[in-house]
Amino acid sequence: MLRSIVKVLFKHGAAQRERQQAIDAVSGVVVGGYRITDDGEYYVRIPGLTADDIEVAIRKLQPLPQVYFAGPWFVSPGGRR
Repeated sequence: MLRSIVKVLFKHGAAQRERQQAIDAVSGVVVGGYRITDDGEYYVRIPGLTADDIEVAIRKLQPLPQVYFAGPWFVSPGGRR
């Protein structure tokens, strides 16, 4: 299940509604993250478990105006990044 996680960073000042719209665009669910000042990293679980599923989600997220970065979230064995 961990391989279906995408890390998303939003542009500074993106409203919570805009952030949720981006997450909804990939049928995602926020499963973690951390705050950096007013912004932070969101870890979003997407449906599907293949690398292609992750690539599709990233391609949907990257062009959105509220998204600064979207990419795969890699977890090493033992749960450490």
